[in-house]
Amino acid sequence: NALGHHYHPNHFNCTGCGRNLVGLVYKEDEGEPYCNSCKEARVRLITPAAEPCAKCKKPITGEFVVLKGQKMHAEHFRCEECGCEFKGGGCREYEGRLYCNDDYNK
Repeated sequence: NALGHHYHPNHFNCTGCGRNLVGLVYKEDEGEPYCNSCKEARVRLITPAAEPCAKCKKPITGEFVVLKGQKMHAEHFRCEECGCEFKGGGCREYEGRLYCNDDYNK
């Protein structure tokens, strides 16, 4: 008995690699048995990799903004000089850096 089904001992095998799982620790995924290695590999295959932030290069997992086709963490969308947030626009670029209108005009 496993996963709510009756298995012949020779047929209780990992869905990924076919290894017999009788007496071993196994993981369930979508109602099918997997050995630990295949389950971990399956999770890596179906979990999309997070894109890196264009500014800090760390993975983006939450909110982000897109500037000139590049994604960045929302917290980086600030003035390089004073650190104010750009709410509703109001940013200017100079030499690849973002500034609020006040700091841009200095």
